[in-house]
Amino acid sequence: MLFSDIKINENIKKSLDELGFLKTTEVQTKSIPFILENNTDLIALAQTGTGKTAAFLVTIIEHCLKKRLKKHSKASPRALIIAPTRELAIQIGKDSKKLNEYSKLRTVVLYGGIDFNKQLKLLEENKVDILVATPGRLIDLLNRDAVHLSDTKFLVLDEADQMLDLGFIHSLRKIADLLPEK
Repeated sequence: MLFSDIKINENIKKSLDELGFLKTTEVQTKSIPFILENNTDLIALAQTGTGKTAAFLVTIIEHCLKKRLKKHSKASPRALIIAPTRELAIQIGKDSKKLNEYSKLRTVVLYGGIDFNKQLKLLEENKVDILVATPGRLIDLLNRDAVHLSDTKFLVLDEADQMLDLGFIHSLRKIADLLPEK
């Protein structure tokens, strides 16, 4: 399937085209139309490098562009993507920023090991549409009331099996309990 055949915003298609993404991968072919049509939960299992990140980012960006919020607080993301490591969080953030080049949605990436106040400032600068975070840093910011999940409509647990193996089950449960009900 071609990305140009999928009913998504032209700004997303322009970014995909510039990135050289013309044809969908198997996971994208199966997941993107399904999520766009059904607006439901999905679990995708595929090897690294098969396009899972682009699949969930395209659907999140499309949803955010179609259903803009009239009121949107700065530290309340529309989509929350949780990754087990800072390296993966950084990569997802880069991919999101590339796909959002023309849509003007804002992605913020939060992870431990760097200055907390610098990351806090990122949340305070402007509204956050897509928040990519590691569990520990997100819990820290939630405990300090620096992030709110009241506007969050999408939750992505990237590499969920690895997060469970690393012992993040309690953090993930706490985060899930703070999400709004459907």
